[in-house]
Amino acid sequence: MEKIILWVPNFSEGRNKQVIEQIQNEALKIPGCILLDSNSGYSTHRTIFTFAGSPVVILEAALRASKLAFELIDMSQHVGEHPRIGALDVSPFIPVKGVTLEECVEYSKTFGQRLASTLDVPVYLYGRSSDKEYRNKVPQIREGEYESLKGKLLVTDWKPDYGPARFVPTWGASIVGCRDFLIPFNVNVLSTKEQAHTIAMNIRESGRGINLPGKLKHVQALGWMLEEDNMAQISTNILDFHSTPIYQVYEEALKDSKEMKLAVIGSEIIGIVPIQALLDCAKYYIETEDLMILDEESKIKLAIDRLGLNTVKPFDRKNQILEYKLREKISKPGYKDMKINDFIALVGSRSPVPGGGAVSALVASLGTSLTCMVGLLSQGTRKLEANNSTVKKILPAIYENQFELLDYIDKDSQAFKNVLAVNRREYKDSAEKSREKESALQNATEVPLELARKISKLWDGLIVLSTILNPQAISDLQVSVRLLHASIYGCKYNVLINLKSCQDATFTNKTRVEISEISSLADDYMEKILGNLEEKLSI
Repeated sequence: MEKIILWVPNFSEGRNKQVIEQIQNEALKIPGCILLDSNSGYSTHRTIFTFAGSPVVILEAALRASKLAFELIDMSQHVGEHPRIGALDVSPFIPVKGVTLEECVEYSKTFGQRLASTLDVPVYLYGRSSDKEYRNKVPQIREGEYESLKGKLLVTDWKPDYGPARFVPTWGASIVGCRDFLIPFNVNVLSTKEQAHTIAMNIRESGRGINLPGKLKHVQALGWMLEEDNMAQISTNILDFHSTPIYQVYEEALKDSKEMKLAVIGSEIIGIVPIQALLDCAKYYIETEDLMILDEESKIKLAIDRLGLNTVKPFDRKNQILEYKLREKISKPGYKDMKINDFIALVGSRSPVPGGGAVSALVASLGTSLTCMVGLLSQGTRKLEANNSTVKKILPAIYENQFELLDYIDKDSQAFKNVLAVNRREYKDSAEKSREKESALQNATEVPLELARKISKLWDGLIVLSTILNPQAISDLQVSVRLLHASIYGCKYNVLINLKSCQDATFTNKTRVEISEISSLADDYMEKILGNLEEKLSI
């Protein structure tokens, strides 16, 4: 599997464009290193880059960029709104694809060691990379900032993890580690810096100290002034957006601002954001306002609007949503991305891939998308108004499944390719070949079985839809049911043919029973749904 990590360095230079570009271009000299985002702030005097690539590529790019920054940045002359401790202030590594957090921790440590030994500078570990509880958070390490570093380095408890316990005036120190995705999220307020900071202390986890914690877990925050925009910001870092979503931070800041009679004029996300963070916001506003929005693009638009992400600066979906950037820069197109004519031609060729499993996935996706069409046609008009709440409940899951099922075109194709690869590979040890063949076969069996499980979860929604649908869409739902039923049987046939070659009797028997139950259930549901539709036709 392809391995991708992010490197999100925070350099203490936000004003000299030439220096910023030189550092950026130095990293990009390493083949395979891709720039996903660059964000510089004049007031903060800081630039945050987001680079992506394989671990080997990123580690080399990180070291090259840091070496050049050592020559170009002089911390003894640095003044900015953002807290900082060094030229390469914070250097997080983030796993994205094919890399575990544990592996990423080791990559961060490798970089920290190389940075310290190459530049002879102090390096502190943080986050998951640190085993010191009293200094595993950036604010803890950065307390007192650059100006206090010289004295801090003399304290035994603050001996760097790597490099000398010696003050390097032009560099300061660097904080290196591995973390989950952090979202820098700022709320714009027409206020003073002090008022913004008051709200920041209210919402951040640390609050005003140990005895006065703030409202939101996993949130760091402070208030600052953006002189160039003549406004203040409640600047936050959301450390775990799964636990504390963006909308919660925004709504709390909005609430406190209203209580203080202050005007909030939207917000901004700095750099790259995972699409799920925005979809979580959309889900909140959809549920709160009782909206009916299904497609991803509209959900993203809703999140952008409700958070006011376009108020001061435009939010660039193409360049700021992680998955969109990776799709454009790194992701390789699969069979599901082919033009339909080309896909059909390939299926009809002598190539065994894509085969029956991939076709079953395509059929399932088409059946699901046709069901979505029926659902949408069965609500939203005066005659069908009574259906609105019911369709709202059942349609979102069906809608999302149409795209998830499409992914199985490539999952099934890759699983079968793995079986072919094992069969063609030469092995010195026959026992090793037997183990790898069994593993590949079981995986090739699990993929269509998993697809059948997902389809099976849709039947209850189709039963409900068959009783309330728009009469004009009866034939469409009939086709949909037949397609989903055919797909499940396609999955069954692929499971059974792979089980013939599996040697693990326990796995074989268990899987055979499960796929038989799924196909029998499909028979029963198809009969019920088609029966409901036949009754409607006879009325």
